[in-house]
Amino acid sequence: MDKKFVLSLTLIIILGVIILGLFVKINQLENILNETKYIGRYRFYKANDVNMVILDTATGRMWIKYIHPTGGNDEWTEEKELLRLIEKEE
Repeated sequence: MDKKFVLSLTLIIILGVIILGLFVKINQLENILNETKYIGRYRFYKANDVNMVILDTATGRMWIKYIHPTGGNDEWTEEKELLRLIEKEE
């Protein structure tokens, strides 16, 4: 084999490996970006002294929790009636 052919083949192999590596790296970056798309999706609000609200900005769903001074119910409940009132105003 002559030196030109060997050199060309070597360059083609090296370029192929570099291009393949770039495609793999781009795919990894896309996966990382897809995993972080939910950051900032949920918003937490303290509506007043006795209510806390979590809003899902992607779907518009809302959960509310009543803060009782002596404890009481500490469950989050989905607030559907408030969403209907908001939708009527718009």
